[in-house]
This record gives sequence, C-alpha cells and structure tokens, in this order.
Amino acid sequence: MIEVKDIEKLLNNEKSLKALLLGWKNGEEEACLEALKLVAELKKTEFSYLLIEGAYFRYREKELKEFIKRVFDVEISSPLFKFQFPVESKGDGELVNAFAAVSKENYALGKESLLLPVEGIVKSKIFFIYDREFVGDSFQAPLAYTLLFEKIPNEILITGKLFPNGNFIGELKEAKEKAAKKFNKFLIWKGNIYDLEKVFRERELPLLVATGKKEENVSFFKELSEKRNFKPIPGFADENNLIVELPYPLPKTEWYPYLKSFRKTVKELRQKFSNKLTLHIGLKTPITYSLGAGAVLGIGKVPTVIYHYQDGKYYEIINLKENGRKIKHTGVNFEYLKIEKELKNKSKEAIVGLQIASHEVLGKVKSLAKELKVDWYYVYTPELKGNLPLNVNWEKIVAELYKALNLIYQQNYKKINLIISLPNPIAFALGMAVGNYWNVEVWSYFKDSNDYFPVFNLNKVENIT
Repeated sequence: MIEVKDIEKLLNNEKSLKALLLGWKNGEEEACLEALKLVAELKKTEFSYLLIEGAYFRYREKELKEFIKRVFDVEISSPLFKFQFPVESKGDGELVNAFAAVSKENYALGKESLLLPVEGIVKSKIFFIYDREFVGDSFQAPLAYTLLFEKIPNEILITGKLFPNGNFIGELKEAKEKAAKKFNKFLIWKGNIYDLEKVFRERELPLLVATGKKEENVSFFKELSEKRNFKPIPGFADENNLIVELPYPLPKTEWYPYLKSFRKTVKELRQKFSNKLTLHIGLKTPITYSLGAGAVLGIGKVPTVIYHYQDGKYYEIINLKENGRKIKHTGVNFEYLKIEKELKNKSKEAIVGLQIASHEVLGKVKSLAKELKVDWYYVYTPELKGNLPLNVNWEKIVAELYKALNLIYQQNYKKINLIISLPNPIAFALGMAVGNYWNVEVWSYFKDSNDYFPVFNLNKVENIT
C-alpha cells in the first residue's frame, strides 16, 4: 500500500516517483487517495496524467468521478473521455494523449485561459489533463469535438484553434501531418466541428467521376454536394479527393490506369472512414468507363447510390445502400428488354450489343460479328430508346440487363465482345452487377473516328478488396 509518507519521501525524486505511479497504474500497487492527492498537488503534467490514466482503467464511472473529486478537488459531471491531438516538436510532430470531462470548474494545468473558446461551445467548465507539455491553442478543436460528441474516430487527428461558430484552423500543418502519417492516421486541420461530426455520423460522401479538368467539374461536384446537403472538409473530404479526374477525351488505348485512379480514390476514402461509408456517385464519363468503374466497385463492399444528371440537376436514380444484389437477380421477368440474335455453328465468341440510349449499336454489332464470324446478340428496349424517363424502374432494367448477359454467357462462349449504349447510371450499376469474373472485352465509341475500339476486359479490372 502506497501511503502519504511514501510519496513524501519521493517528492524530490521524479524518476522513483514515476516508477511508483506506474506500478499503481498497472495494478501492481495499491494506494491511499491522500497519498495520490499529494502527487496531484505537484501539478506536474506527466504525474497528473499517470494518476488519471491509472484511475481510468481501474475504476468504473461512479468510482472514477469520486477519485477525481477526492484527488484533484474537481467535480466532473460527464464521463471522462480519452483522446489524442498532434503537436509540433522540434520541426517534427508527435501525439499528445489527453483526458477531458465537463466539470464545475476549469482544471487544465496552466492552460485554463485557453479554455474559453471551448467553454463557449460546450457551455460548461472543463477538466483537461494531458501527458506532456505543449504550446499553442490547437488543442481546442479536438477538445471541443470530444466533449460534444464523445469520440474522435480512431483514424482521425483533429487540430486547430476554435472560433465561436465551431470553425477551426490549425497551424504547423506539415509537422502535424508527419505525426499523423507516423501513427497511420489522417489529419483534419480546418473546418467546422459540427459539419465534421455530421460527416462522421452519416459517413455518406458524394463522389464525382468526370472527364476534363478539375476546375471544369467543380460546379458539378458542388451540385452533387448540395443535393446531399454535404459540406466538404478541407483537405480531407473535399473537391480535391472527392472528384476522380480523368482526361478528355480518354485515349484509344487500354483504360486500366484510369480505372485504377477510381479504385485508388475509393480505397483511400474507405481507409479514412474505417471501411464504413456510403458513396453517392455522379458520373460525367464515357459510358464504357462507367461500366468498368462499376466493376471495380462490385457489390457488397461499399453501399452505393447512383445519380443521373439531367436539366442541370442530379436525381437519385439507383439506390443500392441496403440491397445491392437486387440488380443481380436472375429471376426477374423481361418487362422492358427484348433480345434479337443470329447464331453461327460452334461460335467460340459472341458480340453483344446493349442499347437503351439513343446511340444505335446494332449496325456495329452486325458488322463486327460478320468480320469475326461469330454469333451476335442485340438486347434493347423497344419502347425506351433515347432519354430514359425518371419515373421508370431503372434498377429493374439493370437486373434485366444482367439476366440477359448471364443467359448469353451461359452459352459457354470463351469470350464476349460488348458494345453498349446506356445511360451512365445504368452502365455503372451493370458493371457493379457483372463485376470482374467474366471474359468480356468492352468496346468504346470514339466520336472523332466514328468507330469502336476495345478499351478493357472486365476480367482484368482490379476489384475493390
């Protein structure tokens, strides 16, 4: 048992005192509260933190509150929250470990005057303990976020001086980003804590996939964001990492590097949100690219909502948040589609044309089939060529297209050549349904040549893992 006299003997021997406190923290020693109160009265950062850390792991909430009241003479009225924040140290960055709670009086070991902005947000006094000395006020944003919302996501570090409206901005960004990378975390140094909490609570992000320069697509991204009532987080989830930028036009070469760009963006977003996010996808790409991007995403990895752009607005048109497999259901009846075909004897390949949009593909399907001497299939919607009405069941059409492709693929062809004329959301969703399992060579139309060229094979597309 650690008694008052034991602490008194070590008040001038910090190394031995620290060893004694570590033994208590780790459960190797018991201690009377009066002895630990002597340690708290030293008001030394490292020792006070060891006291709180030990109590945090030793006691239940009621006992913990009593401990803080007895040892620190502070009455807390909320649970005690643990969090981290980055600081600059000799040009590099490191993490400060901290505890905080709502209390009846401020306690912050010399930082009390810097608590005022946090008090204004939290509407209360604050108990704040940290494990090392630091300078500056960038602890304010993570402290306020923790007290308001109880937990900063594990992958995230927040830093910044806090303002009355909840906005925050941090300094020494480069050093703090080093600290974030060192500990496999992402730094958020600018934004609004209320907007930030909404993003992490909902975990629903707009993602624009678009050809052309980024600045040309910012207005589309803003429109999609407003549709979702999403406020970007600067440097973390904003136009710089929520737009997959593709060149215009895409070249007449293999498109795998461009599909990898989409995959890389989605992979990074999943890492930032612990693989728990929903993507709201807008498309401004060639439809064949949309098909490939859908195959990259697949079904079951990322809940997805796909939007259609028409008359200057985005419309939610295919919702796969709860049940992505509804577009991969082969039991559907053909309500919208018809299939025409011409079969050769023992054809090893087939040409398949899918047409719902106005661009005609039947001519190319027939000419390519004649050139390669293979079977051809033409899958189309007799009543819906052109602009697909918004009130039609787009998800059902995708399921029918998938069923048609599945029936064709079951004819044991070694390879299918695919030509499509589909609305972008349909193409993307169909790519999700088909995935990267079949040997399907996808051909894209190039306006400058008025002809089609193969750009990727679905079974070579790298899926999200």
